[in-house]
Amino acid sequence: MRVLTMGFVGLALVTAGGPVECIAQEDAVRTAAMRPVRYELELRLDYEAEKLYGQVKLTVANRSATATNELPLLLYRTLTVAGLEDAQGRAVEFEQRLAGLDDWPQRQANVITATLSEPLGPGDTATLAISYEGYLLGYAETGTRYQQDRIDPEFTIIRRDPYAYPVVSYPSLQSMRAAGLPQFDYRATITVPESLTVANVGRLVEHRTEAGAASWVYVNHRTAWRMDFAIAEYGVHEAGGHKVFYFPQDSVGAGRVMDGLTGTLALYSEWFGPQRGDVRFTVIEIPDGWGSQTDVTGISQTAAAFRDPDRSNELYHEISHLWNVVDPDPAPPRWNEGLAEFLSELTAEELEGGEAVATAVEEQLRWIRERFVATPRYAGIPMADYGRENVTGLSYHVGIVMFAVLYDLVGAETFNEIVGGFYQRYADTGATTDEFVVYAKSVSGMNLGRFFHDWMYTTEWYPHVRDGATLDDLVTEYR
Repeated sequence: MRVLTMGFVGLALVTAGGPVECIAQEDAVRTAAMRPVRYELELRLDYEAEKLYGQVKLTVANRSATATNELPLLLYRTLTVAGLEDAQGRAVEFEQRLAGLDDWPQRQANVITATLSEPLGPGDTATLAISYEGYLLGYAETGTRYQQDRIDPEFTIIRRDPYAYPVVSYPSLQSMRAAGLPQFDYRATITVPESLTVANVGRLVEHRTEAGAASWVYVNHRTAWRMDFAIAEYGVHEAGGHKVFYFPQDSVGAGRVMDGLTGTLALYSEWFGPQRGDVRFTVIEIPDGWGSQTDVTGISQTAAAFRDPDRSNELYHEISHLWNVVDPDPAPPRWNEGLAEFLSELTAEELEGGEAVATAVEEQLRWIRERFVATPRYAGIPMADYGRENVTGLSYHVGIVMFAVLYDLVGAETFNEIVGGFYQRYADTGATTDEFVVYAKSVSGMNLGRFFHDWMYTTEWYPHVRDGATLDDLVTEYR
């Protein structure tokens, strides 16, 4: 069974225009202006009271061209800020209120506005110390059923999704998506009963116990966009610097996951060249129904993937992202998700046999035909504009088809040079979609102008798909 892997930004909420959309657009600009660059987080979990106590030093940078003294923050609806100070220990004025998001009123949050004592100039940073406490009760009733987050000794997860720590944003889902993923460093100390293990995709730098409590201290391997801390009675499988945290009953599956992890890393290194920097990767098992998530050095993976060998493509997808280049566009189209979907199926063929690519592409062609008829506006949005139009989820579906066609057009060796060479050239600096297209054209040895015109910059590919074209038909069309 093939499972489509969706990340943090799925198909975006689409509004029909009007005040809410205008507010979201304005907030997107302001959210993109103030960005987190470092978290120093200390959390203590009281399981008897089912309560969380947090202290965080949050460093933010002003990425805009104008000075500002306003810092917007979101916390979970039953988490309350007890105090806020600047780097000199002076109290910072702030307001907090329970409110629904502007474009999702059912999803309530603690909406916080801090007023800095001095305006923060363009490019400048400021550090605030925030004390907060309260409870986590999830957001399942709003439709995000995977967000069952709570303080429970059986399983607890602290993560960005329900704002379990302060998230820099105005209260708008569209603004968060349009602003793009943050990039920050972190050092986090999580204190829990000593019978429990705290799992994180970062590097464990300290583990200390005192009076029946254990503190686990993690720092990020690479610049991160989220912090996830899963807490349970975990076993740990380590090999070659990689880790798999697993529930004791799934030890056999953990071994299979580790084999898949190391095998995929070796395969991608052969295809695309060596990784830059720290290459350690962590997989953390979480219960089914809680939603897989990924960061740059690891993945929180639902138990089904440990118990079902047919779910291995989810792991392949996430590992492929290690060979991605950061797109500096504040609203990137995220075509790399389509690339990851294609590579996950190609890896399945390589490691497991079968015809995974052809099967997956035909499935996505059917999906496109059905969904684009149901939502006609999709047929007019080029992939290059998916981020700006808040439909980045389409990148998974359209992108896998685009890269499957490209692979058959140029052949395996040239395709690997396009993907791997692009990574090796731009891993340290980042690169735009336009730079990817230029690079692909330069190394392909063939004229890819019409191909990228149709698939990246227009939707002239769509009539072929709408009229029933298969993968082979599409390759013939662009050969």
